[in-house]
Amino acid sequence: MISDQPKTVTLVASPPPETDNGGLDQTFRVLSGKGVRNNEIRRVASVSEIDVALSNLLTASVKGTVRLQIIGHAIPGSLCLGARWTDTGIHDVAAFAFPFLVLDTNPTALGLLAKFAGKLSEVMLVGCHVGSTTSFGHAINGRTLTYTLAELLRCKVCGADDDVAPEEYDEQGWYAPAPQHRRPKGWRWSDASPPLWTDLGTDPLPRNRKACGRDGKPLEIEIRAIRTAMLPLLASPRNDLVLDLPSSLRVTCQYVTTARPISALPELSVDTDLGPAQILCGGRYLKIADVCYVLERTPPLTAALAALPRTIDTARRAQPAAATDTGEPVPAAG
Repeated sequence: MISDQPKTVTLVASPPPETDNGGLDQTFRVLSGKGVRNNEIRRVASVSEIDVALSNLLTASVKGTVRLQIIGHAIPGSLCLGARWTDTGIHDVAAFAFPFLVLDTNPTALGLLAKFAGKLSEVMLVGCHVGSTTSFGHAINGRTLTYTLAELLRCKVCGADDDVAPEEYDEQGWYAPAPQHRRPKGWRWSDASPPLWTDLGTDPLPRNRKACGRDGKPLEIEIRAIRTAMLPLLASPRNDLVLDLPSSLRVTCQYVTTARPISALPELSVDTDLGPAQILCGGRYLKIADVCYVLERTPPLTAALAALPRTIDTARRAQPAAATDTGEPVPAAG
């Protein structure tokens, strides 16, 4: 006899039509096409819908534990479910209120999932760099999110640490990154101590790169302004300038990637001396036109991007004062 009880529950994000859904729709088709009987696959658009789906599946009759896999667009530390994330890099502030269209460390949202502690053996978050330890300008990163979920759900929790493609799943429909991609990272629950960092082996050396500068010298690119930001703390309610940098920021790139991310969403849209560009995947790539340059992690770049919340907040506070000085009307609060 074959049990109808699922061994794996896979929840695929379902953002609105105006968001780039190609990769997610293809992933859903690929996983459904595998025909794995004990992998229950559903579409969800919020943390509330995750709660409903798991409540319907993990009933009192279910014995033991199951694996949970959640797939969606992502930035390090945040997994998009049904939020309106577009190519402009703006998403709605309402996404972080009930029914919670973004899965992050919001304690109110996570309260909906606390009841599933002890019912899950493992959780895998699958989205471009959702588990990565770097997240320029964002208050949390992938290590923060996976640690929080490991404490909450009392099980092993990992997140993808590289670009994600629809074909990167094993025969059971579980995330299995390509050989040239970094392994997922996260934490293992322990009853006797805080969660323990998982060690999944040595990451492969990058194979999908080629030199971009002349004569082997790094290419220098000047970032002059930040136009839009998808990071929750920085998102602007208007699709216009976020910040003109007081002094240009020069970054260096030794390589371009030959396997550029297809469905990764921009964290920052910037102006450079080579034209408009986007920063992708936790600050790993600078995309100009159809070329993805691999950013060198220099201290000036890290410091400048990590300081963005404070810098932008200062600039916003100065805007009403500037409008008053020029005699322009100031919008009423609220």
